[in-house]
Amino acid sequence: MAEPFATFWLRVQPGFEVLEKFVAAVTGALGGDAVRLTVSTSFGNNHVELSSIGVREIAANPEVVALIQLLKSHPQAACRVIRVIVQQKHNLEVVYKEEGTAARLDFDNVNAKEVARVISIFEKHFTFSTKSAIIDASLPETHKTNLRYYEESLSALQNAVAQIATFNLEQRKQQSEYLDKKQAELDERFNARQLEQDKILAVRQNELNEREVDFARKLAAFEMRESKVVRRQIFADMKDAIAKRKFVLSQHTTKKRWMVHGSCGGMFLFAAIAIYAFASKVLTEQSPDWHLFVPLSAATITFLTTAIYYIRWNDQWFREHAQSEFRNVRFADDMNRASWLAELVFEWDKEKAGAMPDSLLSAFSQGLFVSEKLAVTEHPIEGILGTLKGFTRIKVADVELEKGAKK
Repeated sequence: MAEPFATFWLRVQPGFEVLEKFVAAVTGALGGDAVRLTVSTSFGNNHVELSSIGVREIAANPEVVALIQLLKSHPQAACRVIRVIVQQKHNLEVVYKEEGTAARLDFDNVNAKEVARVISIFEKHFTFSTKSAIIDASLPETHKTNLRYYEESLSALQNAVAQIATFNLEQRKQQSEYLDKKQAELDERFNARQLEQDKILAVRQNELNEREVDFARKLAAFEMRESKVVRRQIFADMKDAIAKRKFVLSQHTTKKRWMVHGSCGGMFLFAAIAIYAFASKVLTEQSPDWHLFVPLSAATITFLTTAIYYIRWNDQWFREHAQSEFRNVRFADDMNRASWLAELVFEWDKEKAGAMPDSLLSAFSQGLFVSEKLAVTEHPIEGILGTLKGFTRIKVADVELEKGAKK
């Protein structure tokens, strides 16, 4: 609930006296306005509630008059609550309410001037006081003495607390000033020390940067010399390995040759036996059968073609061996040229401050580590068959052969 605009305390009086004074004050303050009046008493269910009545009609209202007469006949009866509301005056509200040994009079309105005018009229009919004074007047003498002692003790305690609070505040203020002063001194010393340390750090940082630059330069030079030495050492080791290496076939590779030797030897033996057998029959018979010339010719052709193939195969074998030795020599030469080219590229980058032109690099590196391929040895029969593939028509005696047809 919101607090009223103004509150005043009154001494509790008999109910009829309070009601008469309240009606007189309202009549003088509000004039001819229409109001709402509510009266509650402590005597049974005797109450008055008027929802809308003129102010000047309140004193002559039968219900109000009857209630005043009833309260006069019972002086111990009290008015608990008296409330009057004036809607035409910005909702002005005046409330009388008893609270134990004291009564309060509340005024509430949004218009401060109107409330001040009404309070001035009520003050002519009621004696305003404080709650403590009213309670003090209603207490016995012993209680008054105790109350005064309590109030004096409370006042002394409040003064002591106020002094302590003032002292603490002063101490805190002095302490804060002292700490601020010390903090300012420490900050000044710290800033000066920090500035000095920054200068020292800047000098050392510059020295360190110079040392790092010098170290990087020396390291680059050392790595260049080291890489050159290592590269040359690797090249020397490779040259020694190439010089010491001899081209010798392994036993596994040598064993593979015996299969060719054996096959060709078998073909030679078979063809020689066939030639001898059929040639003997042809030479011993007076009129040899022409059918004997066919196997004799086949055996002779087999012997000759196998001999040609065997000679070619051995020639290729020897040429591959010779080519391998030549490749070794060529590889050693290529290694020398590649090493020279690598040195040239590094020196070019160092001296010319740029990459070597691609055209020059391609010219220097042309043919490096490139080997020629050898032709595959073919059997004479394969050559004859390859030649026959080039003809579209072959005619032998009465037999004519054509690709895709036979006559």
